[in-house]
Amino acid sequence: MKTGLFYGTGTEKTTFVANKIRKAFGEDQIDIIPIESAWKRDFEAYDHIIAGTSTWFDGGLLELANLLRRNKIRRCR
Repeated sequence: MKTGLFYGTGTEKTTFVANKIRKAFGEDQIDIIPIESAWKRDFEAYDHIIAGTSTWFDGGLLELANLLRRNKIRRCR
C-alpha cells in the first residue's frame, strides 16, 4: 500500500515535521509531496494520505479542505 504525505510548504516547520514523519515511518514507506503542486491524480495515486498544513495563520486547514473538495477527493477511511 502506498502512502503519500501532502504538506503545505508555507512554513519551514511544516516541512520539518513532514520529514520527521517520513523518517519515523521509514523513508521508503512514505512519499512526500508539496501540496501546492499536487493535482487530483497525485492524490489518487495513493492508498493512504497524510495531509499536513501549518496553523500559524487562520485558514490553513480550511485551505486544505477546499483543495481536497476542488479535486473531489472524498475517499476517507
